[in-house]
Order: sequence, then C-alpha cells, then structure tokens
Amino acid sequence: MGNQTVAKDPVLKKNTAWIVFGDDWGVHPSTTQHLILNMPSTDCAVWIDSIGMRAPKVNLVDLRRIVSKAGSLFDSRTNESRRLYEGTIGSVTRIKPRVIPWHQSKIAVDRNKRWLGDAVASAVRQYNTNYTVLLSANPVAVYYCDAIPHDKFVYLRLDDYSEYPGCDPELVADAESRIYERSDVILATARTLMPPAAFTQKAHYLPQGVQTEAFAGIPIEPSRQAVLGFFGSIARWLDFDLIESVARLAPEWRLEFMGNPDYVPQSMRDLENISILPAVPFGELWHNISHWAAAWIPFQINDLTVGVNPLKVREYLAAGLPTHSTPLPEMRDLGEQIFVSSDAAQIVSWLRKMLDVDSTELRQERRTQIESESWHARAKDLSKIVQQGEKSG
Repeated sequence: MGNQTVAKDPVLKKNTAWIVFGDDWGVHPSTTQHLILNMPSTDCAVWIDSIGMRAPKVNLVDLRRIVSKAGSLFDSRTNESRRLYEGTIGSVTRIKPRVIPWHQSKIAVDRNKRWLGDAVASAVRQYNTNYTVLLSANPVAVYYCDAIPHDKFVYLRLDDYSEYPGCDPELVADAESRIYERSDVILATARTLMPPAAFTQKAHYLPQGVQTEAFAGIPIEPSRQAVLGFFGSIARWLDFDLIESVARLAPEWRLEFMGNPDYVPQSMRDLENISILPAVPFGELWHNISHWAAAWIPFQINDLTVGVNPLKVREYLAAGLPTHSTPLPEMRDLGEQIFVSSDAAQIVSWLRKMLDVDSTELRQERRTQIESESWHARAKDLSKIVQQGEKSG
C-alpha cells in the first residue's frame, strides 16, 4: 500500500489500525496519546516509542538515554499496554523500537527500516482491520514510512521542532521538508505551526483537547487559599523574571510549580513563597491542585512558544480555575476566560481580585465552556479528516 491513498472515502471506515510514531508510552499523557486513547472501540493502535530527533552526543545525559534504550536493540518483542486512564480504543500494542539513532546515516536507516517493518507487521497481524493509518508526531518517521504499509500517512505537528531543545535543527529541517511532501494529511495544533503555502490543501488545524472527567473531582466551590499553581515541565521556556516579580509583589501568595524541574534558576529557588513540587501521575493530578485559587502559564514569548498551544490551559479551565497566560497566539480562541498579560503588577492585581470574586457560578462557566473540546471530540475530528478528507477550520 505504501504511501498510496484510497480514491474514495464516502463513509467512515471501521476497524482502523493506527500505527503511531509518538513519545515513550506512559511517560506523560501527551497530545498523541490522548487522541489515540479516545478512538472508537473498533479501532486499535500500534504505538512506537520515541525514535528521537537527533543523533546522540558524547555527554552524560545522552549516555544515560543510550543505556536505557540499549535493551531494545536486542529485544524485538512487543508488549500490550493497558490504558493509563479512561479511553475508548479497543487495544494498544506498544513497540520499544530497535532503532540506531543516526537517522541521516543510510546504513542506520536501512537497518532501522528492517527492524521497524518486521516489528510493526508482527503487531498488526494480531488485529482484524481494514484500514491502516500511519500517524506520526515525529517528522523523522518519514525516513521509515516505506517500510510500513499504510492507507494514509498523517503528520501531526505539535511544536516548532527546529526550535525545540534537544532536537537537531538540520535533521528536523530535512525531515519536515520530506514529510510535507510524502504525507497525505498535515495537522497542526497551533495556527503558527501550519506548513508552507504549497501544502495548505492538505493542512488542517486541530487544536488541543481536554480530558474533562479527569478534573471533575475538584470542588466547584472556589478555594480561598492564596495559591497560584502551574503543572508541567519546569523548563527554560518559562518566564522566570516574570515569575520572580509576581512572587515578590505578592508575598502573601504561594506559587506552586508541580512537575519535572528541567531548569530552575537559583534566584527562583531562593524565594520563600515559591514551591517546587514533584510531578504526580495524571490520575492524581486533580487531587493535588484542588486547593489552588488560580493557575497560570507564565511562558516566555519567543520563536518556540508562539507555536505552542498548551495542553494545560484547557485542563485548568476544566478544573474551573481562574487562569492567566502570557500572550501566546493560541490564547485568543479562549476568550475572556483567560486573563492575558506579561505585566507582573497586572497579574498580582488580577490574583487579588479573583481571590475575592471567584464563585461557583464562574467556575461552572469555565467548565461548561470547555466541554465541547474534549479529547473524544478531537479524536472524532481526526478520524473524519483522515478518512473523509474534509477541511476543518
């Protein structure tokens, strides 16, 4: 089947097999995992753990990653993965890929093609499917698509990977130029991530969704504790100057950051009203943020973040929380429910006001606003785009 497309798709196909190049399954609930878990129960998925977007370098971080991945080079088995949280898809089979991570080496690519092709074929044979979609959130998958039979090839662009830390810009540029050509459908989670004009006919905007039920346990009655919260990676794209200014201007507020601390400046750690808390499993997140009075996304505005449509903004709203964001382009679709500012004094004024005026009615409005943007709805949109070829927005 290769990269061929089906000429006529008058109705939605049944029993679709999704072959997915994604991140490492279960490490965190990513966009791609949310979409796959919310496919119909008649569908199945073969999930390929991350194949990377750069060649390893000689440093301690890469050495640890090589060691952690090395076992897969000698083990071609696949193992079925149970759902991490509520989903509808019939089954997910995980492949820990036997991949040599030098994707611009012909010898490595040829070897990887044989390994990936054999592993995917073995996994797909267990399913009774009549339609196969190759879905990749990693542009490097284009080097291997010929080894995996499929009816449609879909590229899901989640970030500007050329700007993303840990990615090889030259590899990304080459891979994206190829995947724009080879894919049948291109999806972008932010408008600034849409492909060049030559590919707009097969490009579709598919914004982030939310697992609304995961936050339903948070009390609708507003918390009166002066706590401003953030969950997610604590990384260099946060606006640490803004965070520290807010902390100093509002000493009565506690600023909680919950997640993996990839980078935290010492000046931020030194502030007594800032707490760095460990990440928690997704299913326990609601309990750990129930005492927050408000939440925020204090991102820098730069070449990387203008292409970001943060998962967490809809999750904050599903929790009913008053939410602040710096002026990311994708925030404009969420209207008045998001307070947008990069001014510390304005943010502190907003916080103090919300602590007084937030109500059960306002929290319910936020939840109601986001109900139509569930991952189930996004997965349905994705299936429709892929199988009928319809434009979406």
